[in-house]
Order: sequence, then C-alpha cells, then structure tokens
Amino acid sequence: MIAAVWVYAFLAARKRREGTGVGLAVKYTLFCLGGYLAALAVGLGYLHIRYELDAYVNGIMRLFAMTEDATDYKPTSMLTGLIGPYRENLYWAVRIFVIVLVGTAGFAAVRWILRRCGADREESSGSRIVWRIAGIGACGLAVLMLVWLYYRGFCSLEFYSYGAILRPGILFLMLTMGIAVIRIFYPKSTLEERLISGMVLLVVLLTSLGSNNGVYPSLNNLFVAAPYTLWYCQRFMQHVKEWQFTWVSTFPAKAILTAFLALFLFQSGVFGVEFVFAEATGARDITTVIEKNEILRGVKMSPERVEWMSGISAYVEEQNLKGQEVILYGQIPALSYYLQMPAAFNPWSDLTSYQYEVMEADMRELMEEISQGKPCPTVILERNSVLYLQGGIEALLENGMEEKAAVKMDGDRKLKLIGAYLEELNYELTYENAKFVVYRAQ
Repeated sequence: MIAAVWVYAFLAARKRREGTGVGLAVKYTLFCLGGYLAALAVGLGYLHIRYELDAYVNGIMRLFAMTEDATDYKPTSMLTGLIGPYRENLYWAVRIFVIVLVGTAGFAAVRWILRRCGADREESSGSRIVWRIAGIGACGLAVLMLVWLYYRGFCSLEFYSYGAILRPGILFLMLTMGIAVIRIFYPKSTLEERLISGMVLLVVLLTSLGSNNGVYPSLNNLFVAAPYTLWYCQRFMQHVKEWQFTWVSTFPAKAILTAFLALFLFQSGVFGVEFVFAEATGARDITTVIEKNEILRGVKMSPERVEWMSGISAYVEEQNLKGQEVILYGQIPALSYYLQMPAAFNPWSDLTSYQYEVMEADMRELMEEISQGKPCPTVILERNSVLYLQGGIEALLENGMEEKAAVKMDGDRKLKLIGAYLEELNYELTYENAKFVVYRAQ
C-alpha cells in the first residue's frame, strides 16, 4: 500500500519542482510507519500481558508449518485462487466488450450513412429521428445482453448461494481496476485522483493475499470499490450532452454499462437481503424458529436443523452440561458456542490448518490433566464420524457417502486419534439424533 504513497510523493515533487520527491516519500512513509507501529505495539502489548509474547511467535511458526497439510494456504495456491477467478471471468468481460464494440460500430455506421447522404444532425429532423431509433437500438442491445447473461448462467436468481453475486462482483472489481488504471495514466487526472485510484487498485488486488478464500476477501471491499466506481461511472454518463459528436461515440457503451450496473445492484441488493451464511453454501427452507436453545432462540432454520439443535440442546440442559468442556469433531465447531460448552482444545479440531501433531500434543496434555483428577470432557461427533469409528469405510458407503469422501475420512488420522481416546477412557454413547452423537466417560 505504501507504493501508492511513494508514487504520489514523486509526482507531487515533480509538479512543484521540489527535487526527486525522496524527501516527501520519506516523510509520508514515516507517518504511515508510525501509525502502523503504534497499532502493532498496542496489539503485541495486549498479547504479551495475556498470553506472553512466545505464544505470538509460536503461532506464526505454526502458520508457516501448516502448509504441509493445508496446501490451499501455500503462496502459490493463494495466487492461483486470486488470479483464477479473474482469468475465468475474462470469458464474460471479453464478450461484453465485443457487444460494446458492436453497438459502437452500429452508431458509427449510422453516422457515416448520414454524412454520405448529406444529413445534418443539428438541423435535420429526419436525422434526429434516425439517431433516436439508433439509441433505442442500443438500449435494446443492452437488454439483450442482460437476457443473454442470465440465460448463459452468468449469475443465478437463487440468492441463498454465492452464485447470485460471485461473477457480477468479480466483473465489477475488474471494472474498478480498469477505471483505476485509466485514471492513474490519464494526463488530466489530478494527483489526488491518481493517489486514490492507486490505493483502490492495491486494495482490490492485495486483500485476497494471505487468504485461502480466493477473491472473496476482495469482494468484501466493495464498500471501498463501489463508491469509487459508481462515481466515475456517473461522471462518464454526464460528461457529454445528448446531441454532441461524443454522444454518438459513447451512447452504446453507456447503455450497456447502465445495464450491467443495474444487474450488479439488483443481484447484490437482493443477495444482501436474502442470503444467510450457512456452511459456506447458503441456507434454504429457513422457515422454522428454534426455541429450545438460549443462544439460538428466535433464529430461523430449516425444520431438519431445528430438530437436530433442539434435541441436543434439551439433552445438554437435562444433563446440566452447560459450562463443561467438550471435544468436537465433524465440522461442528459452532456447537461450543451454541451449547455454551468451552472446547477442551481447538473447537474446530478437524480443520486442516490444525495439524495432527498439534492435536496429538493437546490430547496428550489433556490425558495428563485427566490422570491428575480433571473431569473427562464430553465428546460430540457428527454422525458420519461415528459411523466410520463403528463400521469403517464400509459403513460410510452403505450410508450413501461418496467413495471419494469415504476414502478421505478413512485417512483422517485425527478422527482415529479421537476414536482411540474414546476407547482408552471407556466413553459410552449417551445421546444421538440424526446429526449429533454424544459420548461421555463413565
């Protein structure tokens, strides 16, 4: 991000004829660095007081080590996840650009014909009628583009999933970056415009680095990109008057840009109202309100999920397990919060970035504490994990799991570690429903 500040400093110095700009760059850098270090000092100070600074250093070392198993956190994977969506979206960007060229070419052809016929746009009512018809044609082309985009699956109207917003959002970010590049190199842009454009460009590009979520972190920065982009689009729309030559050159592009922005705003607006995050896929049939869980009371879920949560919540309440430690496995980390049962160690123990060696050490420490009198934590597993522990890969296949997923679970060393723990301490199954299975030490 500091690169944009440096460029600004060099350009400002050249404009003011104050040398190379190194002095300004150093001054601005010190301001930025001072703010960063002040915030860092506060954060590290808090960590040192609460956890000791070693915990921070060890955490960073574990992050670097986790790429052995969590390959999606490797730098190459992060770059692929960032570049890939833009490359795939070029399919749509190129075709929309071709549509713009077709519209512009049509207007150019009309203009050429009128000139050959000796028509004057400003004095001939006939030529005005022709241009109005051409304008209607450009609007029709924009509408046809929208129909084509929806027909070809550019985005869906199923607002419970990311498919409703992903491609429109990525294309909007591509539009943002295109505008930013143009404004940076446009000779008449002010220094402030170039600085803002450079920083918006860097925000969009850099936000996704360090994440394994592809371009989604950049989409989270639409609150930065959208005002910038919409403002410049408004300037583009209002820059020319209706019957000037530039109107002839830009009207098809304006019509198509308006159509795309309408699509984007519609998709993102309805998505914001309708979408509910649920296991990264969205939620459907959220028609039933859960009442038997203090944390989730009033939250809408599907009837099936309400049944799962109501059952296990009632069991925890009856057995007075609230506040007692729990071991969770099977992509169900939120139960720790929903049931108010603190995790004995990492609540998302099956997460790839939580390495087997780290979990093994945590469980070994837990076993030592239990041997010294600590109560055994409750264990809650997702049903498929239990099926595997009881009947192996054959039980999973018989229950309808795909072979690839079953083979993956068969190689899950952490699940086998939990299974050995349950067996060693003589845990017994005390509650189960269609989703959750509870084990307690006897």
